[in-house]
Amino acid sequence: RSHAALRQKNTKLLYRDELFQKLSLNVDDVFLLLDAQKHRADYVSPNIERLLGLTMKSVRKNIGTLALLYPADSPGRTKNYLEGLACGDQREWDTEFVHQKTGEHRWFHVVAMGSEVEGQTKHILVLSDRTADRQVNQALSDAVAAAETANRAKSTFLSNMSHDIRTPMNAIIGFTSLAATHIDNKEQVLDYLKKISTSSQHLLSLINDVLDMSRIESGKVKIEEKA
Repeated sequence: RSHAALRQKNTKLLYRDELFQKLSLNVDDVFLLLDAQKHRADYVSPNIERLLGLTMKSVRKNIGTLALLYPADSPGRTKNYLEGLACGDQREWDTEFVHQKTGEHRWFHVVAMGSEVEGQTKHILVLSDRTADRQVNQALSDAVAAAETANRAKSTFLSNMSHDIRTPMNAIIGFTSLAATHIDNKEQVLDYLKKISTSSQHLLSLINDVLDMSRIESGKVKIEEKA
């Protein structure tokens, strides 16, 4: 009976281990079980090679290879994030890693938990790949910054344009009044009318510029850059 119970227990453990192995291969979370006293990895999930470019074998052989994940100029290469992590404690931090095969910089959220197994202190680490989230957030930040820049440019344009429009408009109003007061002086009236015509053309040009900007903004007109 004891042998049968032991075999049954071992079978359950094997099934659980196999299930965990299969699940870990299909998620973007790397799981590590580290021995705090012996400074070794008791368990490394098989997806570490896909997500970080390190093999399970290399980490199991030398836990120090995890330090290679940090960029060359990162303090993470020498800093011990797990120092003093006692049983029941939990720490979380965000960090940048370099994929050891592709050289790609990726961002992870790390959760470290202190635990005790058969009187020995163990550190459970969960490394969650947040690269996609960071890229989405960065794209949103860039879009917001671009929109704010465009908004400021538009405000500046309208402010300058309103000033530029007032100048020919004031000229038209002023010379029209002068022409009315000198209606009997043909030469002077013609001069005023000439200046009114010039100011009107300038005003029309400015209005066309505003309309063109509106069409560009609405996508009805496209700008082509030529060398």
